[in-house]
Amino acid sequence: MKKITMSIDGKINEKKAMEIRTSLNDLSGVVAADVAALDAKAYAYAGDKLNPETVLKKVIETGSGASVVKEEYINDLDEFKSNRPF
Repeated sequence: MKKITMSIDGKINEKKAMEIRTSLNDLSGVVAADVAALDAKAYAYAGDKLNPETVLKKVIETGSGASVVKEEYINDLDEFKSNRPF
């Protein structure tokens, strides 16, 4: 499993954060997703085969500019639970 962290351009409100979160969670291969509106960051936890550009495209489709900041691999469920920002 991997954690993909994206930076969202500009400020977003909670409604936009929910739209991005829903869009990411609907993407096949995403296990969990969240958006921190105050930090303008989106987080997607996905299977190893899901391409970060595919995840980024889903964010951009919501009308928000974004970029991938970091992609890291998580080896086990405990590490997954402890790395979730939400």
